[in-house]
Amino acid sequence: MPEPSGTAPFAPFEWMLSLRYLRARRKEGFISVIAGFSFLGIMLGVATLIIVMAVMNGFRQELLDKILGLNGHLLIQPIESPLTDWRDVADRVSKVDGVRLAAPIVEGQALASSPFTASGVLVRGIRGADLEKLGSIARNIKQGTLDGFDSGQGIAIGSRLAEQLSVRVGDNLILVSPRGAVTPMGTTPRIKAYKIAAVFEIGMSEYDSAFVFMPLTEAQAYFNRAGDVTAIEVYTDDPDHIDGFDDGQGIAIGSRLAEQLSVRAGDNLTLVAPRGAVTPMGTTPRIKAYKIAAVFEIGMSEYDSAFVFMPLTEAQAYFNRNGDVTAIEVYTNDPDHIDNFRKL
Repeated sequence: MPEPSGTAPFAPFEWMLSLRYLRARRKEGFISVIAGFSFLGIMLGVATLIIVMAVMNGFRQELLDKILGLNGHLLIQPIESPLTDWRDVADRVSKVDGVRLAAPIVEGQALASSPFTASGVLVRGIRGADLEKLGSIARNIKQGTLDGFDSGQGIAIGSRLAEQLSVRVGDNLILVSPRGAVTPMGTTPRIKAYKIAAVFEIGMSEYDSAFVFMPLTEAQAYFNRAGDVTAIEVYTDDPDHIDGFDDGQGIAIGSRLAEQLSVRAGDNLTLVAPRGAVTPMGTTPRIKAYKIAAVFEIGMSEYDSAFVFMPLTEAQAYFNRNGDVTAIEVYTNDPDHIDNFRKL
């Protein structure tokens, strides 16, 4: 096998060439000093740039791991009816390429109370197997364990919250929810004591002082969920390329409308229709967010400030059209002789 040809890094030839221009002759000593300072300045500048970039990249990765490690990269929420088929939906989503975890959750606010003080918390019900797959929680358990999380009525709380309430693993923590049982006298708060099974520490005070995790089935009972969940959080392998999971439900809007709403392509636009779901309390409006896929400019403000185009099938679902359409628009080659088509 022939030997590879070429000059290796920092070869004698490179040293010889660099020293020739860095060293000065006897009569040009001052030039050598200038060259030395220039070389030192370039070296320090490049070193500073490399260090700053390394620190910023590490800080960004650490921040993403802590924030996105706890919150899903995608969120699936019901619009009109409760998400009762969450098991099937989670199974289908988890089989999509690039999806690492699809975790159904039940979320609600409560007041956490100990014998010493109280604090508002965000309670999140989740399956034990899903919680163990969240590295930001499973790898940062400071006290206790997540073993048998689903089978018991234990909860996991953040380290900051444990310090504020002066509790630890094995102690009881009382959770108070404003929405409890409905009685003839009104809605009474729900008060229940839970044993602290684990204490985690993510490293961000916003999470360590506010989050409480409990088994999914227990959270459904605590928040009066009739077998449904609040949402399904989806975790992907590459959150930087989350647009690859876009469902294609993009809309096109006029340039004047984009200016009025201060939006552009890629932003989300919420559409509200007065005729939504029919409930015993009446008709509720339909609210849905769409991603702006394109912005057009016809040149007439009446159109550029008012028209929104969306896929036909999505419009049928949004306006409760049972497979039908409003009309069929016909475009001819010669609109001046449109009378020729009246017999059709």
